[in-house]
Amino acid sequence: MAQNEGKRFEQNIKASCEKQGILWERFIDGNKWDDGNAESIRFTPDSPCDGFLFDKGNLIYLELKTAQTGNISFNQPPTIQTKGKPKPSIKAHQVKSLIDRKKFDGVHAGLLVEFSDRETKTQTIPGGTFYIEIDDFYSWAEKCEKKSMNVADARKIGIEVDSRVLKVNRRYDIKKLLERICDG
Repeated sequence: MAQNEGKRFEQNIKASCEKQGILWERFIDGNKWDDGNAESIRFTPDSPCDGFLFDKGNLIYLELKTAQTGNISFNQPPTIQTKGKPKPSIKAHQVKSLIDRKKFDGVHAGLLVEFSDRETKTQTIPGGTFYIEIDDFYSWAEKCEKKSMNVADARKIGIEVDSRVLKVNRRYDIKKLLERICDG
């Protein structure tokens, strides 16, 4: 079975961290057992976010998102989940959780978003990978009057993550990203 883009992104982040000596710890999804044998369960708690990076005393909580369609949806306002409507890519509990974690001194929290290159009839729209501090996302989302973020929005409010393409996967410069997040 082919791996979906989100799982591939997570694996690429993990491999990039391992290669650079950075701890990447992923939280276990609420809908899976460790042995992988459960077909379904009735109780699925919301995980606070996908995981965290830790290096040289710096702790960064991350929610990882991928967008093949050119945008990533969220609630408006971003911390309130509307009942009865389809769940957006960036869920209200994830935004709240990241904001709560950011309250601790020395802790960073944000979104790590990967946009795929997109082809239109007339051009190729380049994608990219961006770290967006959760406070910056929240402020932008409240003011923008939109319910989704595209690559141009991410470029305005986020930090672009350097990467290089391998045959199928990517390697990200996580060390450089951490320097940019933690030093400035």
